[in-house]
Amino acid sequence: MADDALLVEVLMALGKAELVEQILVDERAKYRETTNIMGATEDKSAGRSRIYINPMHHKRRDDVVSTLIHEGIHRARPEWKERSVERAEKRLYRQLSQEQSDAIYKAYRQAVKRFKGVREL
Repeated sequence: MADDALLVEVLMALGKAELVEQILVDERAKYRETTNIMGATEDKSAGRSRIYINPMHHKRRDDVVSTLIHEGIHRARPEWKERSVERAEKRLYRQLSQEQSDAIYKAYRQAVKRFKGVREL
C-alpha cells in the first residue's frame, strides 16, 4: 500500500512538471568514458520545474515510462539518495499494469516539448 501512495505522489509530481525531450550530456564525463543520462530533473524556483527525457537512450515505451517514474520519484522525494530512487523505481514499474503504463506514455506524448540541441548537466 505504501507503493500505491508513492505512485500517486510520483504521478502528481509529473503532472506539475514541464516534460522536455532533449539530448542530455554529462559535462563532467567529457574526458572519460561517457555515461548514459536517461533523464534529469530541474527545479525552477521562480516557475514550473522541468523533467528532461533523453531521446537518445529511449528506444522503447517502457524505457520512457521507467525514466518518468524515476524522475518523478526525485521530484516527490528530493531527500532520497539515488540508490533508494532506483529501488523504488523498479518496484513501482513492476507493479504497473500494461494499461497503466500505456496511459502514462500517452499522457507523456501529449505533454512533452521537444528542444533542439544538447543540454549539458
